Amino acid sequence: MLHSTFRQLEVFVLVVDEGSFAQAANRLGISQPGISKHIKALESQVGADLFERRRGREGVLTPEGQELYARATELLAIAAELAGSLAGLRQQRGRELRIGIRPHLVDRWIKPGLARFLEANPSVTPVFVAATNAELLKLAEDEKIDVALFIGYQPRTALRVEKLRDEPSGFYVAANHPCASLDQTELHKIAAYPFIMPPNALRHQPRVAQALKASGIAEIRTAFSTFYPDVVKAMTLKGNGVGWMTDDSARPEATSGRLVKLRIALPDMALYAVLAARRRTSRPVQNFLAWMRKVMRESTAPDRASLAHNPSVIAR
Repeated sequence: MLHSTFRQLEVFVLVVDEGSFAQAANRLGISQPGISKHIKALESQVGADLFERRRGREGVLTPEGQELYARATELLAIAAELAGSLAGLRQQRGRELRIGIRPHLVDRWIKPGLARFLEANPSVTPVFVAATNAELLKLAEDEKIDVALFIGYQPRTALRVEKLRDEPSGFYVAANHPCASLDQTELHKIAAYPFIMPPNALRHQPRVAQALKASGIAEIRTAFSTFYPDVVKAMTLKGNGVGWMTDDSARPEATSGRLVKLRIALPDMALYAVLAARRRTSRPVQNFLAWMRKVMRESTAPDRASLAHNPSVIAR
């Protein structure tokens, strides 16, 4: 097996191209004995002389040398192409900003102002990775993404976590749903109706299950499961069940009276950013976070008071 190094092959090809050991040494800035050492090592590997050893014929190749020269130039060209490709990949990776995010958050918070972010950061290429909350946290911990964005409760992680926005949530029903007129002492009756929830919501969010129990609802029947808030809202509006959604998602229909928020007190969730350790101080990540903070400031803050005091919005 040939164990020659690329350096030996480069020296060999340069000697042939320059026509002599001396000129190759001058081009490389090393001594002529150094050139000879590389060639001898290569000949030892091949098991044959690569140059004719006759006076006046220093750069003349033997048949073995001719064959090796053809193979070496081809191999070095492939190596140069590969090096260029790798450099391009490194450059592209340096520009990429890998954002793990729930798909509905892209529509809600990212797309409306993404053009402004790109104009301000032309060298950054956002790449969005869709996953569940638990998967996003794992991707950030494994440094497969630069930042994770999700709505939930304070994540347990050693990574840096930043709360971008409070996201209160609640259980909503259509205005004509039987539960819409329940008072505080009748909340236990909600258990008789189907719920519309994210998959395995109560298992992943035990605080929600505790809040239901505190309202006299020991168990619920989840009839429909989906991760998409717009689907939860649409099915709730059709009277298909009791839908769990953020106040932000429900606000337009709640304000118009089409949705009614039930008086089940849930612990507040928030929109969190979780930063991968290796990339948390990178300029693209910091620029993205600064942009997200600005988006949050410019957005309408969750108006808990308006919902709490509007009798057409919250069940009495």
